[in-house]
Amino acid sequence: MKYLKEYFFILNEKLSRLAFMVFLIGISSTLDLLSIGAIIPFIGSVFLPEGTGMEWSKSILNELSQIVGRKNTSVALGIFVLFVFYLKGFITYLLRKQIVVFSMYHLARLRNRLMKVYQDAPYSFLLTRNSAELVQSINGHTANYVSGTLNSSLQLFAEGLTFIVLLILLATVSLKAVIIASILLGGVLIIFYIFFKERILIAGKETNIATQEVIRNVNEGVRGFKEIRVLGVNEFFYNFFSNNTKRYSDSTSKYQGFILIPRYLIEASIVTFVIFLSVIAQQNNLNSVSLIPIIGVFGLAAMRLMPAAISIMHSINQLRFSRHSMLCVYNDLIETDGIENSISKVTKPLTKKNISFKSFKFDNIYYQYPSAEKDIIKGITFIIEKGKSIGIIGSSGAGKTTFINLILGLLKPYQGRVKLNDQSLDLDSRDWLDLVAYIPQTIFLSDSSLRNNIALGIKEEDIDEKLIRESLFKAQLLEVVNDLPDGLDTVLGEDGIRLSGGQCQRVAIARALYHKREVIIMDEATSALDRDTEQAIIDEVANLKEKITFIIITHSNSILEQCDIIYRLDKGKMEKVAEK
Repeated sequence: MKYLKEYFFILNEKLSRLAFMVFLIGISSTLDLLSIGAIIPFIGSVFLPEGTGMEWSKSILNELSQIVGRKNTSVALGIFVLFVFYLKGFITYLLRKQIVVFSMYHLARLRNRLMKVYQDAPYSFLLTRNSAELVQSINGHTANYVSGTLNSSLQLFAEGLTFIVLLILLATVSLKAVIIASILLGGVLIIFYIFFKERILIAGKETNIATQEVIRNVNEGVRGFKEIRVLGVNEFFYNFFSNNTKRYSDSTSKYQGFILIPRYLIEASIVTFVIFLSVIAQQNNLNSVSLIPIIGVFGLAAMRLMPAAISIMHSINQLRFSRHSMLCVYNDLIETDGIENSISKVTKPLTKKNISFKSFKFDNIYYQYPSAEKDIIKGITFIIEKGKSIGIIGSSGAGKTTFINLILGLLKPYQGRVKLNDQSLDLDSRDWLDLVAYIPQTIFLSDSSLRNNIALGIKEEDIDEKLIRESLFKAQLLEVVNDLPDGLDTVLGEDGIRLSGGQCQRVAIARALYHKREVIIMDEATSALDRDTEQAIIDEVANLKEKITFIIITHSNSILEQCDIIYRLDKGKMEKVAEK
């Protein structure tokens, strides 16, 4: 029941679509029954004119012979059998195609759902997760769930239903033979499942963890390329990567070895059954001619039952192997359940209210991280007015980053009030966030053109070229653009690798100006720059500060000289230390 609860929670599907899949599966199984069942009277009409020894088969032959004549009975039955087989093949093709379409639809839907959940999740949730974990969840766990759980469960149901109806048909031919075959085949597969089920589960978990670690190793190896190369510790990081790829290879190899076993067990069991049946018939001096329908039907059924049995075992193994992925996806969705509704106001398309910034106020704000025992922000009261530049200083660990995250609405205080233009405000409201731009020490730049990076989030056909030029001019980037090989169309590379640190900062300022932000928050934005580049950024702040309101976290005295008010943050408390 726990498994089914998780299964349907992730599926989140209307029953109508599942009902359609079940309907197709039912038709396919019925046609399997008809196609193989029709073989019995057909064989009887060809080889046993006096009947097959089965009453229902005799009845069909008698009825049909009265309609088409005894000579044409075999032809009519043969045509019917062929029709059913071809129709069954077509319906089965449609079913398999629908299962693939259904599964791929849910793969895309589930990936979109997780991506939106992660984007909308509270910042405190993301603080506890490694980016490789999120990548593996969106890319790996969803694929494993769809192929290993969703697709396998539908295949299991389809093949299981076919298997059952065919066993019922064979029971009408020879109940004893079916019982013997079921005991023989079922016993072998049950023993396999009991012996290997935990090993398959562990292999699936090991594969997922190893994949996640490989992603993490690649991310760290690429991001830290310079430091790793200069320090000469390439081998250290390579060994980590190599160990995890081996871990992945070993666990996957084990699983692939496990899933090969049922095929050969089933083949051996069926051969054993046929030999056993033949020996019993000979020992009991049964008429070989009377065995023709039984052997023919069992032989034909075996052609369908063997791949069905193999598919059933493969599906069961896949369900076990993908169990860890399903649990990871389920836990993420449960942990972030309701995020879409609670934060939808941030992500829904907006109607601009054209609110002009006048003032922003923190009034007696307290914040404590979920896993912490003490407050990191303790009763801060802070106000900033339009056109002012506020400098914030403080030692490491004083709470500056937490303070900025509160202003940005990434964290929510548990006590205190926030006001915009003297009106109460939710920090994650678009009324506030549409006024704010954030410039950290490391600027986010996509591997796209300079134009797209400035107009970030705007479709290329909707970009305002005039506003782009104005933003470049105010951010003193026109000369840089002229020096680029393709001007505004120059692709900046991952993390803006083709630009210097100071140029990246200016792109961030140009982006804020393009999006018409009235408040710019700079978080140690110049700390990694040389003195000349820092001075250029300071000059830009000086030029813009009459039009733009700045909140600047810095240790630079040069930037602090441009600030109208300076606050010190110490041990979660804030005090004003200077004002012009």
